[in-house]
Amino acid sequence: ILFSVLQDLTPDSKDMTGHYYLIVLNLKAGRFEVMDSLTAEGNHVLMADARTIIGSIKHLWDDCGYFVLKFIESWNDIRMLPFNPSDMPVLRKLYLKKWVDHVNNKIDWQKLLF
Repeated sequence: ILFSVLQDLTPDSKDMTGHYYLIVLNLKAGRFEVMDSLTAEGNHVLMADARTIIGSIKHLWDDCGYFVLKFIESWNDIRMLPFNPSDMPVLRKLYLKKWVDHVNNKIDWQKLLF
């Protein structure tokens, strides 16, 4: 999964000068990778910026996000269908399958992941 990031290279200036780099969630390897054509490997400014973004991605994709999706999906204009935290492992798998199999997803995930 690719996340394009615009890094502000002039934080003390009103004229933002930015540079795009890529954060990749490498599902096969189970890790985040940072790809940048401008900065050298191990650049502390880039890595601090990337860690902030990666932390946000992880935070937003935790169980809270799955609960919100389930709340939205289960609302029937009167009440919500019951579910609890023990349902989270199954819900994660179900939502992932929905996203991967969605009609607008043009990538052949089976070739990519396996």
